[in-house]
Order: sequence, then structure tokens, then C-alpha cells
Amino acid sequence: MKRKDEPGHSSVTVYGAPWCSDCKRAKKFLGEQRIHYHWVDVETDAKGLALVERVNDGKRTIPTVVFEDDSILVEPSNAELATKLGLEAHAKLSYYGLSPNTEWLPKTVERDCSGFIKTSPTLQTSVPGVFAAGDARLGSTKQAASAAGEGATAALMVREYLKSV
Repeated sequence: MKRKDEPGHSSVTVYGAPWCSDCKRAKKFLGEQRIHYHWVDVETDAKGLALVERVNDGKRTIPTVVFEDDSILVEPSNAELATKLGLEAHAKLSYYGLSPNTEWLPKTVERDCSGFIKTSPTLQTSVPGVFAAGDARLGSTKQAASAAGEGATAALMVREYLKSV
């Protein structure tokens, strides 16, 4: 808990239980934001449980988060916590684009205007014997499992190509 003379830290107390997924989420969020907080396990702290029941009209609703100004949030979302703590709750950009790391390839490997590699159905590029797979390939799903599958397919296509030359 913050000392009154300690700048840059807020005094937050989280009342909850170790099994509570919302409590885990709130604690994780506060930790990621480097917000110092005091944890009270209401299953082992009778005074903590009494406070939760008192502020929630007899209900044991957790997490119950108490701030240094004595305001309280019950089952807050991360966005509600961020707003209360004065944190930026929105992305800095309205969109995030994907930029493939393909600049290192020779200019002869055909790409689209965004730099994604164009391939045939067998994953071969415009250069015979050069194959592409994964997120840098135009039309890929940008999913790790798909990229792994494409990598295996590309390896098989390389083997078939080598048999033909």
C-alpha cells in the first residue's frame, strides 16, 4: 500500500478470492499497469469479507476494489479500472496494419503493394524453386497454426520441385 508521501503510486485494495477469475484478471491488469495494490483474500480475512458484504448489500460480490479516495468498483472491467486510474483505455491508433518482413528478398520475387509475397497454389513464388509460407504470404490467414501447416506444405512442395530438376 502507498505511503501518502510516495509519488506516482495509488493506494488500491482488491478484495477477492484466489479461485475468482475476475479477481485474477483485475490483479493481472493492475500488475501489468504497474499499479501497486493490496490484496485481501476474503476467504481468510473475516474483516475483508465483512467489508465486501457491507458495500454490496450483503452479497459477496468480488472483486471489490477500493481506491484511496474511498470510491469502490465492484466487478470492474479492465476499461473501468483504467478510467478510474486515469490510464489511457483506448488504442493509440485506430487500426494496426500488418507489415511483412520481406524487404530482404530479391526484387524478382513478386509481391503485392503491401509487400506480401505472391504464390501459386503450390506455394511457389515467381522465382522457380523459391517457396513462401506463413504470414508473409499473400492470402495467408495470419494464424500460427495455419503458418505451421503452410510451412509443412511448402517443405513437401520443395521436395517435389527438387525431384523434377
